[in-house]
Amino acid sequence: MMGSSDPNVQRLLNITGKFGSFIGVSNDRACNMITQVGNYGESYNRNLGPDTSCPLAGDANPSRANGGLLHAPPIR
Repeated sequence: MMGSSDPNVQRLLNITGKFGSFIGVSNDRACNMITQVGNYGESYNRNLGPDTSCPLAGDANPSRANGGLLHAPPIR
């Protein structure tokens, strides 16, 4: 995603701007977190998904775009 032209992705990954330095963290913090932990879907599947000892259906909390309540405010 580092080559994305989406301005939201560019802000999150600090391709444009220096948001991290404004809040006292490294500018590559989001990239480091996603690389080490994974995105929401990967983390959910690893801890609560169908291959775990307590599998939960993944449709209980659909994203806001799909009528659910999960919403991450934009980073600005």
